[in-house]
Formats: sequence, C-alpha cells, structure tokens
Amino acid sequence: MKKYKSGWEKEKSRREAEAKLKKVVAGSKKVTNFFDVVSEPKSNIAETTSSRPNATALRPSTSTSSDCIAEPHINIVSSEPNLKTKSSNVAEDETHGVKETIQHDMDVGCWGGISDQLRDYCCQIGSLEFQHLDADFSTSEKCITGDKFKRRCSKSLFWREQLNGEIVKREWLCYSPSTKKLYCFFCKLFASDSEKIMLPLASVGYGDWKHAPRDLARHESSNKHLSYLSTYFFRRAKKGSICKDLEEQKESDRKYWCKVLARVLSVIKFLSSRGLAFRGSSERVGSPQNGNFLGILELLAEYDTFLAEHIQKRVNKGKGHVSYFSSTVCEEFIDAIATKVLNIIISEIKQAKYYSVSVDSTPDIANVDQLTIIFRYVLPDGPVERFVKFMPTRGHTGRQLADILLEFIEYNGISLKDLRGQSYDNAANMSGKYKASTHRWNLLVDALKPLKCPTIKPLSDTRWEARYDALHALRKGYQAVLQVLTAISDDNDETYQTKETARGFVSSMKKLETGILVVVWSCIMERFHKTSQALQDSKMTLNKATNLLQGLQNFIQLLRPQFQTFEGRGQALSGCHHYTEEISRKKRRKVGLDSEGESEDTSLDPSSRFKVDSYLPIIDQILSSMKTRLEAYDGLQRKFSFLIELNTMSNCKIEASAKSLLQYYPDDLEESLPEEMIHFSTLIKQHHFNSECKEIQMFKFINENEFAHAFPNVSVVFKLYLCLMISNCSGERSFSALKRVKNHLRSSMSQKRLNSLAILCIENDILQKIDTDDIIKSFALSKSRKCVI
Repeated sequence: MKKYKSGWEKEKSRREAEAKLKKVVAGSKKVTNFFDVVSEPKSNIAETTSSRPNATALRPSTSTSSDCIAEPHINIVSSEPNLKTKSSNVAEDETHGVKETIQHDMDVGCWGGISDQLRDYCCQIGSLEFQHLDADFSTSEKCITGDKFKRRCSKSLFWREQLNGEIVKREWLCYSPSTKKLYCFFCKLFASDSEKIMLPLASVGYGDWKHAPRDLARHESSNKHLSYLSTYFFRRAKKGSICKDLEEQKESDRKYWCKVLARVLSVIKFLSSRGLAFRGSSERVGSPQNGNFLGILELLAEYDTFLAEHIQKRVNKGKGHVSYFSSTVCEEFIDAIATKVLNIIISEIKQAKYYSVSVDSTPDIANVDQLTIIFRYVLPDGPVERFVKFMPTRGHTGRQLADILLEFIEYNGISLKDLRGQSYDNAANMSGKYKASTHRWNLLVDALKPLKCPTIKPLSDTRWEARYDALHALRKGYQAVLQVLTAISDDNDETYQTKETARGFVSSMKKLETGILVVVWSCIMERFHKTSQALQDSKMTLNKATNLLQGLQNFIQLLRPQFQTFEGRGQALSGCHHYTEEISRKKRRKVGLDSEGESEDTSLDPSSRFKVDSYLPIIDQILSSMKTRLEAYDGLQRKFSFLIELNTMSNCKIEASAKSLLQYYPDDLEESLPEEMIHFSTLIKQHHFNSECKEIQMFKFINENEFAHAFPNVSVVFKLYLCLMISNCSGERSFSALKRVKNHLRSSMSQKRLNSLAILCIENDILQKIDTDDIIKSFALSKSRKCVI
C-alpha cells in the first residue's frame, strides 16, 4: 500500500528546501560583481522603528496643503543588493557629445541617489518596465496589527475603477521584489530628498496592505503626485522615448502595408468587375502560369518603383515571409469586398422600405440549378434593380421558391411586410448549335464578310435578342448562305452525310414558304427586339411598359391583312415564285361512292392555304400570348395610371383615383391621401416635366425640394409605384455574368466564391464607389496578420 506524506511532513520538506536554497545563494557571487556600476551618492540615514502600534500605517500629511501620503519619524533606508539589472547605451552627455554606458536597476526599491541620466533613461522606456506585475506577491505577505489573518500585495491594486465603471491601470505604481513594497514611479524619480521624507511611496515604500486602496487613491489625486506626473511627461516629450520611436516605426509599417494592400485591392477590383479569372497553375511571381492577378501586379511593378521593391524584398521568399500576394489573401479580400457591397445593397433596401423581387433560375456549367434573386427598390434618384445572390435549388415549385426567398429575406433582416411586387420566370434556358468543321465554317464567314452581314447564330428559347440576331443575319445573307451550302453539297471532298445535309438545307431555302417565314419572323422579331430593349431599362415605369406592350400588340394586329406584301418579299428573297404544292404532283384521295367528296369550288389555292394554315395561326398565337402578358400589367396599371395625368386631371377624378388606391393599400396610406394628391397636382402644374418617365421626375421633384414632409402619402404612392418589378431582365443579365464567372475552366468554384465574384461583377458601379481605406481596415480587423496594418 502506497504511503502518502502528511501535511506536517510536506511542510518540513519545504522548509528544508528553502534553507538549502538560501545557503547556496549566500555562497554565490552577486550579479553586480560582474558589471562596473557608476557609484552615486547614497543616503546613509538609518531607519528607526516606532514603538507605537501600526507605526508603518500611512496617514494624510499635516505639513502641506496637499493630500500626499505621509509618514513622520521614518528615515530613508540605504539601497539593498540589486536583484535585476539592465544595461542601456541611451545616455549621452549633451555638453561633450560622449555616450556613457550606465547600469540601471530595474527594481525601484533599490534606487539610491537618482541622477539625471537615470531620469532620462526612465522617461525613455516608461514605467511599465518597472512594475513587476509578474513578481511573486506571496512573499509580501505579513500580519497587520489587529488582524487575525495575513495580508499581502495583489494585482488588483494596480487598477482602479472610475465612477463610470471603466477600469484604468495605475501605470505610476511599481512593486519592488527586494523590499516587498510599492512605490510611485514619478515621485521616486523627481521628488527631492526633503520631500521624500513625507512621501513613503517615494522613499521607503508602502506596505500597509489593509489600507492600500484608500491611501493609493489619495496619493494619485494629490498635488505633489500630479506635479511630478507633469514633470515626467514634459521631460519625456523633450528627450523622446523608446515608446515614441516604436509608435513611429509602427505607423511607418502600417503605411507601408496599406500602400501594398491598396495596389492589391485595385487589381482585385479590376478583375472582379469584369468577371475575369484570378489564379493560374502557379503562385510564383515571374512565372508565365501565375494567372491574371499576379500577372497584373508584375505589369504594375514595371512602372511602380514601390511595388517593384516590395516584390524584390518580400515575394517568393517562402513561408514565414508576408507579402499579401497569396491566393489566401486574395480570397479573403474578395470576400470582404463582396460582403461590403451586399451590406450596402441591404441597407439601401431597408432605407427604401418598399421593394419588389424577381426570381429566375438557370443551370450553370456544373449543371447546378442556380436561382438568382433580384431586388427592385426606389432611391432618391429613382428605381434601381440589384442582384444579391445565387442560390442552388433542386426544384421549381412555388413552395421551394418561396422557402429560398423567405430564408434570404429573414437572414438579412428585411421586412417581409414591405414586399410589394413579385416576378417569377422559370423557363429553362436551352440552346442548340449546328456543329460543323472549321473549314466549312470559314467558307460561310468568307462569303458573308464582303456583304458586311452579321454572323449566323443559333436560336434561343428565352432571349428575344438572340432570335432577332439569328433571323436578321439569315435574311441579310440569305443568298450568300445558299451559295455556300450549294458549294458544299457539290464538293466531292466532303462526306456523303455532310453533302446530303447541305442539299437538304438548299432545298428548304429554295422554297417560297421558307422565304415568306423568314421575312415574316424577321419583321416581327425586329419589333419585339426593340420593345424588349426598352423594357430592359431599370428606370422603366409600369405605365410606360404597358403602353409599349399595347403598341406592340396593335402592330401585330395590323399584320393580319398584309399577307400579300410578305408573299412578294418572300418570292424576292428565295427566288421562287411557286409554292411546293403547285410544283409537286397532287395526290388524289379515293372517295367512296356514298361519301360526299370535297367540292373543287371549295378547295383553297396554295397561297390561301398557306395563309390560313401558317401565317394567320402565327399572328393569332402571338396576339394571344401578348394578351395574357398584358393582363398581368392591366390590374396594377389601372391603380396607378392617374399619376401620369395629375397635372391635367380634374380634382374630382384625382380624388376618386386616390380613394380607389386607398382600398388596395390601407396599411401604407392614410385617409388624407385625396387632399394631398389634389394639393400636389396644383403644385406640379406650375412646373414642366418631360413626357418620358414623368413619374420619376415628379418623385425627384419631391425629394429635391424636400416636400416629403408636406406630402408624405404622395411620396409613399410614388415609392409603391416605382418599386414594382416590370420585367425579369436583370435576372437574365445575372445569368450572363454567371456564364463568365463560372465557365468550364472554373467549374469547381465554391458557391461562396461564386456569389462574391458575381455580386462584384454585376454591381460593379457600387464596387467602384467603395472607400479603399474602409476595405483595408475591415480586412485587417477580420484577419490577424503578422504585420501591423
């Protein structure tokens, strides 16, 4: 059974060890024997012990008007052997200009006579080096008369609590490991010998641990202490200090790294705003495979001497050398900038209050279905549409889309009650391409180039502009394309399958029906293309969009009786004047004896048949689709249509329209809206507004003249109206940026990095306005670096 020592045996062992250690120390040489210490005059006044109880207790002095801690009948003790020493070469004789090596004690209790050189040294390094907060305070333990337990010095004495609750450090207070007492650093340095008699914290030290909090508070507010504190700061400012030099060095380093990061930030902003790749296969400066980021920094270094010196001194040095050119720093910077841009957009949405959302999706290069979220809100300058995020989704049901959108809104603290419009479009984006050899494609390009024809493009299922470009190019280069296809079909060097495919295209293009359809669709798609471009403007208003769509619908309606015109254009384009039915053998259908056969008089000629079977169904289908689209606008347009006619409508109509609007937005508008609208209409009659975007001009008129306080409900009406989502064009633009940012060479990009680069590329106007200094500061705070920034 293992035997454990008793408490008495442990205490006996500890005492024996201490006695042995003291014997070894007594027989050893002191540290001061190995240095040449400049002797200073010391006081040899002996300390006397008072016979009164608690003779060492401090009490306020009665000899001066200050509140200094005083203790009469106490003499100054001569210096004890030095415990800590530190050499310094900072003292300099200003008269002769000769430097002297001085040995200074780091233990305040060991100071005897204090010279000016010691004062200069102490002012340079400050008081923190002499506090000895890491000392063993248990050695200062002693029993105070009248107490039943022992007291000792504690670290809590080095801090004081102010009235407002702040904790302030007593930098003037120092502990002496040799005397086991506390001293005032400033009073010890600058008090005269006669003054030190009345100041124990400047002479023999303070060790009344029972009354220490009270007496230390009195001392630091005394006049003598404050005067010596002023002397210390004056002398320190005059002679300079190591701390000041360190601060200057720190500030110099900070400016240096800020200049480096400013250049890094500029390159990141340039690449991210254009959706370009950053890294290559190498991360070494000078390598041809190091990517765009390091490559641009190399290019800048050819004309920037500061950047060239930085690259020469700190880059390509391996681990442990900070250069801020690494891919890790680049990613952290991208994330910090993207977060700031997103925060700006979120703050604008919250400030605008009312907003609308547009949600659309498309698969990226990695076949991940990306859901784009677009917000439309109103700023003082008018409505804006902002991209905020791509979110991967697995489905397109209403529940799934709503959950994703609500998750984003809730996470960013946006009020769902302020959502006033929604736009959803989940048509899949698909595209097909005719694959041909480089030789055959070059033949086509060479044939179209002299005619200055646009490049032949494939159709797109979702973009009007792509369809228009494809049809426009085909119509303008129709004969040239036909000649190239004919040449390919007669080329013996081509494969049989290629020649047969070319002959099929030639046969189709020589038909009158093909020519008519190309002319018809080219005319229709041109008007759709122009209308679509107008609707893509983020400043588009509901009334203007409705008028554009109604005008387009009327244009399509006018095409119904114009078949003969298109037929003539089709004949000129295809070079064929007969329908396929006319030049091919007519099939005769067998008719039974008891059936009523088709009368020859009621049969349609080929032209009429093509009109009834092809042309009119095209026009009718377009009109039907446009009617469905217009119905989505008509309901809202009727609510706000009176805004564009405010300066011409009568007061009765304005009042009726305002009351009707109140029924739809009872939580946003007050009952005083009709009176405000009438008053506002009389005001704008005195000002002339352009017919284009009149509603935006009236909203700006309210903000520029600070009329929002006079017409609060009118201002809300314009915000509700202008924040309504008109189209999903901004979502389509985000898909274009998605294809640039996440292409086949960057298909493994993480979702977080994709969102960061996408928002920097799409919202580059906000990126260019960001304060570089704020980004650098936020970057420095978010990541702890080896270098001070």
